[in-house]
Amino acid sequence: KWRTAGGTTSGTGWHDVPGLGMTKCTVREVSETATLTVSGGPVRFRAVVDGVPEAPMKPGIVRFVPSGKETVTYTFVANTAPFEADDDHRFDLQWQSPTGAPVTLHAGVVNLVFQRGTQSCS
Repeated sequence: KWRTAGGTTSGTGWHDVPGLGMTKCTVREVSETATLTVSGGPVRFRAVVDGVPEAPMKPGIVRFVPSGKETVTYTFVANTAPFEADDDHRFDLQWQSPTGAPVTLHAGVVNLVFQRGTQSCS
């Protein structure tokens, strides 16, 4: 999934990066690679599955301090399993400004690599 329209955050709380979330039918290991072009203050990213922020995808929270408009790439991994006989899972990339300084997203790409699940896939 990709987007070229910008978004901005200055919130110190976690928010979904606009336009980069998706629901997929997955089972076992999932790899999510995010490439983001940002500018502004320091920014932190994490990837969460099924809206469970207490268990973000590994390696967990990552931090980036852009110097001007810069591009960064991170890869996150997790295991998924059926929940109530359903293999559909929601994947969201989230961000926050730890200092409250504005951070602008200029473009972003998220690539999900996974084995397709078989139970109640939509």
